[in-house]
Amino acid sequence: MYVNTPEALPAFEQLCEVATSCAIDVEFMRRRTYRPIVALIQLYINNQYTILFDPLALDAPPAFIKMLKNPNCVKVFHACPQDLEALYLKYDFFPENIFDTQVAAAFCGMGYQMGLARFLNELLGIELVKGQQQSDWCKRPLTESQLSYAQNEVIWLYDAYKKVEQKLIECHNLDFYHAYMQEYTSYFQNQIQQVEVPPYSIKGTGTFNAKSLTRAVHLANWRLQQAMDHDLPINWVLKHDTLLFIAQSKIAGYEIWQTLHKQRQNYNKRVKEALEIELKELDQLDASEYIAPIKHVKPSDDEKKVLGKLMNLIGKIAKERSIAAEILAPRAKVMHLVQSGIHVPASLLDGWRAELLQDVFEENLNK
Repeated sequence: MYVNTPEALPAFEQLCEVATSCAIDVEFMRRRTYRPIVALIQLYINNQYTILFDPLALDAPPAFIKMLKNPNCVKVFHACPQDLEALYLKYDFFPENIFDTQVAAAFCGMGYQMGLARFLNELLGIELVKGQQQSDWCKRPLTESQLSYAQNEVIWLYDAYKKVEQKLIECHNLDFYHAYMQEYTSYFQNQIQQVEVPPYSIKGTGTFNAKSLTRAVHLANWRLQQAMDHDLPINWVLKHDTLLFIAQSKIAGYEIWQTLHKQRQNYNKRVKEALEIELKELDQLDASEYIAPIKHVKPSDDEKKVLGKLMNLIGKIAKERSIAAEILAPRAKVMHLVQSGIHVPASLLDGWRAELLQDVFEENLNK
C-alpha cells in the first residue's frame, strides 16, 4: 500500500491500530540541511501488510504516531540511530520497544556493526540491490524500482529479525541483548537530544590548553545553535578545521575575520553577521571561565601488559558467548579500568557485563 493521498489514510490507520509488530526503515536526505528531510517511511506490519508512507505529501496520522509509541508493538530496525534521529527531529519523540537487528547480530556471533546487505545475505541468502539507497528519495514521483526496493527491504528485514531472534535464544544471549539495548538506546537518545556540545568531545582538541579548549567549546556550541536555527549542515556554518584554527589563534577577532576572508571562506549572510559577534565575544572571555583540559596519562609498560592480557581473556569470553568483543568490553574502557583501578565505578563492572567479566577483572587488576 502506497500512502501518498488522503484517501489512503483510513486503511493505513486501521492497520496501525492492530499492529503488534512492525519492521521499519526510513529514507531521508541530509545534504543541505541540519535536520534530515524524511522522504519515505517503509513499514511491514504484523508480518503481512506492507505500507509505504509519504511524509512529504501527508502529515503523520494519529494512529501511526500511537503505534510508534505503543510499548506492546515491537518496532524492528537495522542500525536504528540515524532512523530514530530522523523520526525524532520530525515528530519530536522516540518510538517505544525497539529491536535493532544490527545489535542482535553482534550478540549471536555474526559480527559487529554488520551492514544490512551482508546481514540479509547471511540469514536469507538475498542480494540487496545496490544503488537505490543513494537515489533521490525526495524526488517525485518515486520510480517503480524505488518502490519495489523500499517494499522488499522491510519484508526481508522482518524475516531476518525472526531468524536472528531465534539465534539469540539458541546462544542464550537474549537477556544480555535486551539489557544492552536499554543502555544503547538511552545513550544515543541523549546524544540526539543534546543541545550543547560536551567540552571534551570536540575532535582535535586533546592537546589544547585551557584558553584554546574554552574557545573551541564556545565556537562548537555557537556553530550547533546556528545550524539548528538556520537548518544548515554544521560544516556549512563553520568548517571544523576553521573552528580549531580560530580556537588556537592568538590574534584578535577582526584579524581572524580578515584571515578567513583571504582564505575565501564563504558564509551565509546571517551566519556571517553572527560569526562576527561571536569572534568579539571570544576576545572577551575571562580566565575564570576557562575549562580545564583533561590530562591524558600515557599507560606504563606494565599497564600495557595488563591491558593486553585482559583483552585476550575478554576476546576468548566474547568468542565463547558469541558476543562481539567491541560491545562486551571496548578497549578504551578496559584501559581506563587498568589505569584507575577496579574500585572505580565503571560500566564494565555493572549489570549484564559483570556476570561475564567480574572474575576476570578481579583476578588481574590491583595485584
